[in-house]
Amino acid sequence: MDTTIQNGCYAVTGWDSGTALRIGLNPAKDSFYLLVGNKTWTQFAPNTPYDIRIKFDSKAAWDITATGLKFYANDATYLHAEGSSFAFLDEFMVQREMKITHNGAPLDRLPLRGSARALREVIACQKEVDAKGVAVSEPVARAESLVDGVVGDGEAVASN
Repeated sequence: MDTTIQNGCYAVTGWDSGTALRIGLNPAKDSFYLLVGNKTWTQFAPNTPYDIRIKFDSKAAWDITATGLKFYANDATYLHAEGSSFAFLDEFMVQREMKITHNGAPLDRLPLRGSARALREVIACQKEVDAKGVAVSEPVARAESLVDGVVGDGEAVASN
């Protein structure tokens, strides 16, 4: 759960390629967000907008403007995008692969194993947080709680 965005729940995963992804809900804006990055993607700078294309399997591509975001000085610059078309999340949940390109050049091709389960956990977490009215200083208690982190090649885990 991210207390900086009104206790928004999210899932985090990583792949052997070095790409990491965080996808979550932002209740403050009634939207979702995507953070994706890799230390080898050195062409991206913080606070700079980039046009990227995300394609799920044989579905039509999503043309997205993402902004460079750096958490720590020696960390990768992540691409941060927000959206309100929850059809994107539907595709993320049911498709098997996500291809990311920038200016026509491939950035990565990511298998989405476990994405449906992870997003179901994110949604369940958010419903629980919203129902309990959890204050910023209170943790959400869940018996089957999952922890942040990289589980394996693209298997997402949810955070609460």
